[in-house]
Amino acid sequence: MPDEYYNELKALIEDVNNKEIECRNYLQYAKDLLINDTALNYVDIQDERPLNLGRSDYIVVAQVWHGGEICRRAYIWELKAPQCFLFIKDTESRLKPSEELVDAENKLLHYYHELKNGIILREQFEIMHQDDICLGGIIIGCEKNKVGGELTEARKKQLYHTAKATKEYLYGNLIKLKTWDEILDHLK
Repeated sequence: MPDEYYNELKALIEDVNNKEIECRNYLQYAKDLLINDTALNYVDIQDERPLNLGRSDYIVVAQVWHGGEICRRAYIWELKAPQCFLFIKDTESRLKPSEELVDAENKLLHYYHELKNGIILREQFEIMHQDDICLGGIIIGCEKNKVGGELTEARKKQLYHTAKATKEYLYGNLIKLKTWDEILDHLK
């Protein structure tokens, strides 16, 4: 992976302006982070796929090894800019999801529902079973934007770990919550 990709994405993450679209272009170099199975090959990547409910930000279609067999699976992702917060201060001892994170969750679940229950994507990519349409997750924010609000850095870090752990109750192993820094680290 050329250092230039790393440096370019790093600059986009550090920018003060919303750089979601520009950052999305670098996901092609980190696609193995976006699937839950062992990829044998990547069939397609789609961004801004038009659906009845809106435009799905990012879909990775791969031939994978899953459950002891080879199959094709699609992983649905929703993206928000690295300049967005994941969580914001709710009280002195609790965070809540940012408006952008709630928006991403809502869109991801609606797009997943539409794609899972439709046949067009499955026919287009020869995906045999409804269960092979998978929730990927959400990529939002960055290290410096994990928590918004008037708190000390130490308190933000402490509360962030709790807030992220509580999301795991809802997400389980189905939805990944990643920051753009994780994508950047993968480019190393």
